[in-house]
Amino acid sequence: KALEAAVALVKKEKWQGKPVNLKNKSIRDGAEKAATEGYGDAIMFISARNKRRPMVVDRNPTVPIVEGDPRLFAGCYVNAEVSAWAQDNQFGKGVNWSLNKVQYVREGDPFGEGQRPVEESFSNLEEDNSAV
Repeated sequence: KALEAAVALVKKEKWQGKPVNLKNKSIRDGAEKAATEGYGDAIMFISARNKRRPMVVDRNPTVPIVEGDPRLFAGCYVNAEVSAWAQDNQFGKGVNWSLNKVQYVREGDPFGEGQRPVEESFSNLEEDNSAV
């Protein structure tokens, strides 16, 4: 309900209550991804992003978490602060979400297989000058 209220407020502020045909559905039904674990009929989801890395903190919000911390991975539980914003450009009209802040809560089950160690993808080039 809070997300729906945020969308309604953004639409009202941007388009002054006029009917508008939005290109995207910013709050989506988990049934769209019913075959994916963690989604389903009782789940709603949004996609939120930011060009810059959001502020990320530990369970204690005064302790920042640096990029690359192994506790953060797709599948861990977090609290997130998001904000809705209006898109009105050559790509259409819509309400999108920005990811502002993240607080680590606890470990969860990783999504997918995760990344392989970098050593499995690349060889050591320190002694091989032919690759330079």
